[in-house]
Amino acid sequence: MLEIKATETFLLEELNQGFAFEDWVTLWEWDDSDHDHIDNQEVERFKPKSIQRRRSWSWEIDGEVLDTELGGEEIRAQIFLRNATTGSTIDKVTPLLQISPG
Repeated sequence: MLEIKATETFLLEELNQGFAFEDWVTLWEWDDSDHDHIDNQEVERFKPKSIQRRRSWSWEIDGEVLDTELGGEEIRAQIFLRNATTGSTIDKVTPLLQISPG
């Protein structure tokens, strides 16, 4: 099982004005030249109740899905946070996770 954890931080003004947000994660097999899409987590829409919100996403992924090249694989997640009220989106990528074949 692969688990991704993040802490989302909001401005007090965003809380007081009742802004709505959406978050989701895309999982990638990461290469030097191109990146292979593995999976998306479903978009969750919410209104934060505090300045910080802890989130986690998890996957059960078949090894054959990750076996896209000779040798080891590198995967990473891309975490998206979108202010659904204003339309602005930020994203961050996690560090690479090395996976050995077999």
